[in-house]
Amino acid sequence: MPLLGLSVLAAALLLPEVWRLVPMQLAGPGGEHASENHWILTATLECMLIAGGLLAATRRPGWKALGIIVGLAFVYLGVASISRPYYAGSWNLWGGALATEVAHEPPVHSYRVR
Repeated sequence: MPLLGLSVLAAALLLPEVWRLVPMQLAGPGGEHASENHWILTATLECMLIAGGLLAATRRPGWKALGIIVGLAFVYLGVASISRPYYAGSWNLWGGALATEVAHEPPVHSYRVR
């Protein structure tokens, strides 16, 4: 799957989560996750994953390294979500499996060899 397609897929799946987390954080004191800013940190991380994927899709200098870093982040977060599917902020079992599977599509396979 082309890198831009993967980035758009990640954005489509992560943006609703960001829109859910920001109001939870802004609602005020509502448990340890709100008081420790966990929700806004998670929303920021997900926005950075989206931005990193879109920047890697531009194929500007450094795109391969950025694509590898973003892919490794998705693998790490996917495995963590699979191992702890019911923790607060987890992507659950299916989200973790999808993140891990999509991250196996390495960015170096998405360009043409001349």
